[in-house]
Amino acid sequence: KGPNKVGKDILTINATLSECDVRISGLCIAAGDTTRTPINTCTDTTWDTNLTANAYCANNYWAGAKKSCSDQGMRLPTKDELNTIYTNKATISGLNSAAVYWSATELAADRTWVQHFGIGRQYSNGFKYYEESVRCVR
Repeated sequence: KGPNKVGKDILTINATLSECDVRISGLCIAAGDTTRTPINTCTDTTWDTNLTANAYCANNYWAGAKKSCSDQGMRLPTKDELNTIYTNKATISGLNSAAVYWSATELAADRTWVQHFGIGRQYSNGFKYYEESVRCVR
């Protein structure tokens, strides 16, 4: 029943929700792994201009990972940022300790740097048509 007055009958709450699980050195790390759907970069080069007219461009999971992160207002981590995530994995919830994670750092037209969380090694044969795990950052 009226009158409704702000501060008397109506109260406001100013809250910010964060999709960050943790912040490490200013890097916001998403609170969970991101699903990714491959993009056909034979016809749509928006997310990867390098993997075109290639036998594998129809199933570019890396481009799908980039798009999924962008849709959340985030991005794939660089090779060095991904190593920071690995180094601090004990403080980040939900990481798959046996998974291989994508980085945004390209090595060639068809591959990027990845980090294997099971063995702790970064390597360069992260073919873009593989279905690797994705943890977005900002």
